[in-house]
This record gives sequence, structure tokens and C-alpha cells, in this order.
Amino acid sequence: KEIQMQIRKITITMVKTVEYEDQTFLLMGFSKGNFCIEDLANIIDSGKLNPDFIYSSSFLTSPVSCMELLDVFGSRIGIGTEGGEFLLYDFLKREEYLAQ
Repeated sequence: KEIQMQIRKITITMVKTVEYEDQTFLLMGFSKGNFCIEDLANIIDSGKLNPDFIYSSSFLTSPVSCMELLDVFGSRIGIGTEGGEFLLYDFLKREEYLAQ
């Protein structure tokens, strides 16, 4: 599927956890289309999208950056670009997964 790489602002419209092979991941719906969190990791890793782009969401009081989102939700959300790595978190085991 094609993704518009020039997007700099994405509105999160849905957040839910999904079970996959005994692991719990976060699935987010975006205003520009529905992407699994791994898809967003691939976009950021490709360098086509600035990892510091701003999110806005109805469940947040104000727009925040990726790292701020990580701070807000801790290991319950896999948005983080520190060191250029995009980490996925297993909510149950609190283990880190590097998006490939």
C-alpha cells in the first residue's frame, strides 16, 4: 500500500491492544489511514518522515512529540526514536522488540 511520506502531522483516531502470537501490541488508527505500529516504525526508519513530527489526538490534551508520547504512556506504547531505533513493547512482559 502506498503511504504519503510528506505527512508531518497525523491524528490518532483509535488505539487498542491486539494479541499476536502470544504477544500484546498496540494498534493505532490514523486520520490518514490505518497503520499497524510496525508500519509506522518502517516509515520513520526509512528516513522519509521526521521522527519528531507532531501527533495530535482527542485523548491527549495537547499535541505532543514522539518522545513525549513515550513519556506519557511509558512502556504501554511503542513510540520512541531515541538512538534511531523504534521500539515495540510487549505490554504483558514489559519486553522490548525492535521493529524490523
